[in-house]
Amino acid sequence: MSMTAYFPFAEAHAGARGSRSKWSRFLDAMIEARKRKAEEEVARYVRHHWYEFPPQIRDELANRGMGS
Repeated sequence: MSMTAYFPFAEAHAGARGSRSKWSRFLDAMIEARKRKAEEEVARYVRHHWYEFPPQIRDELANRGMGS
């Protein structure tokens, strides 16, 4: 299950008070946690399957700092 909903009311309330609502901060924290988990899973996959990638892909990943 993924959270892809858009909540315009959270933005409207946050703008009225000058700070972000608790609901908006909660959603941002949830999204950030999911992004962080996805990044960790990708990094784990790359480390585990490093030698299965063609040399060109390994070189590109190494240049981007994702090397083994």
